[in-house]
Amino acid sequence: QKLSSKVTLTHDRLPKDVQILYTPDCQAAGQPGPSEGVCDNVKEKQEIAFNVTVVANSCMKDQSFTVRVLGIKDTLTVTVSTNCECDCRDTQDSQQQACSGRGSLKCGVCSCNDGFIGQSCECSIGNKDEQTLRDSCRRDKGVECEGRGDCVCGRCHCHGSYHGDFCQCDDEHCERFQNKLCGGNGKCSCGQCRCNEGYEGSACQCKVSQEACQTPNNTVCYGRGKCTCSRCECNDGYQRPHCKTCLGCPDPCQTKLKCIECLGFNSGPFKANCSDACGSVTKVDRFTGESKQCELKDSEGCWIKFSLEQIVGPDDYYARIQSERVCPEPLNTNAIIGGSIALVALIGILVLMVIKLLIWMNDRKEYKKFEKEQKKAKWNDGDNPLFQDATTT
Repeated sequence: QKLSSKVTLTHDRLPKDVQILYTPDCQAAGQPGPSEGVCDNVKEKQEIAFNVTVVANSCMKDQSFTVRVLGIKDTLTVTVSTNCECDCRDTQDSQQQACSGRGSLKCGVCSCNDGFIGQSCECSIGNKDEQTLRDSCRRDKGVECEGRGDCVCGRCHCHGSYHGDFCQCDDEHCERFQNKLCGGNGKCSCGQCRCNEGYEGSACQCKVSQEACQTPNNTVCYGRGKCTCSRCECNDGYQRPHCKTCLGCPDPCQTKLKCIECLGFNSGPFKANCSDACGSVTKVDRFTGESKQCELKDSEGCWIKFSLEQIVGPDDYYARIQSERVCPEPLNTNAIIGGSIALVALIGILVLMVIKLLIWMNDRKEYKKFEKEQKKAKWNDGDNPLFQDATTT
């Protein structure tokens, strides 16, 4: 069975003039609020707690509401009772001491004279009414002093470790790292970790030092990324741990060929503005590290041999260029023209010979046909009627 890791405590049918505030007490606690309390990432058999503060803003008859955990049928019924009148006896001396001489003590509670409020009638409201002073203790029209303190003369007097103008700050509920408040490397102040020197991050979990991102040539991530929380966050294509190699980048032999032409042989498309177009390539006589061997044809059809060593930066290289190119021999124009004429003449002779051969073959065919027909013919041996034999006299 899959268990929920999030526990949410909420309520139903809250009576009018009753306010409630949920304060979760767990490792992954949500912010205190009047509608619900949340504990996230709760593990199996882990104990959690919620501090629930209920405040009645006026005297009322007994009323009830229910508190429940979302997803669970069980509910807790809470009955709110207000005791506004007591059968008690207050001495005159106790009234003077407890109410600062500005009100009367009734059942241990000061009923202040006009113009004064407070637990001991210590606050003079002047031109303001009591509701205005109480409203000044509410943040964004929320619960008075966030339910974590008392509103005295328009100012919150916070309980326990809470502090702030509205008791909104708590120094015990900050982000944890390795189950330690602020990772053990800082202090929790008003819900935020204030890290010790040398640490940073939301839970002070990261060292400011970039030592873990240092490369053998004493650079940070080879200049191709940022060191974040002791890890290199590399630019697109470059690989951790130190952003040294790029699997998806174009072949530098191809991309730097035009610069090799102008730097090594003062030729190619960048010849006119070589220094401006090829600032990322520096010609050197020898390398200090690993290099890539290249052999390509330039724009003039010559073969160039060169080597590239990538240096600090996303696209910067040292280049060592072989001093001589291997270029094809220049064309012999006369030989080409003469050869072309001879080829045409040869083709003409061959055409004539083919025609002559075809005519001869056709004549031979017709002659054989004639001979065949001649053999088939049958001749009669009759006398010629016009012929007369010779006579003698």
